[in-house]
Amino acid sequence: MSKPVSIVTVRVPGSTSNCGAGFDTLGLALQVHNRVTLVREEGDAPRPATSSDGRAQAMVETTAASFFAAARIR
Repeated sequence: MSKPVSIVTVRVPGSTSNCGAGFDTLGLALQVHNRVTLVREEGDAPRPATSSDGRAQAMVETTAASFFAAARIR
């Protein structure tokens, strides 16, 4: 049996969306990316690797919980 993965990095390209009269039909590719790294650690709540405000922390917790539930990882 293989060892469980303890770190995952996802890189998602940014784009312009819902701008101007094109609504969902027009967009521009940008040289911008969002990168998220999840590291499995002891404890219950996920936390960002950088300092953040309460809203960012809540977003990280919700996103991580959804990811782990969809991946069937406890």
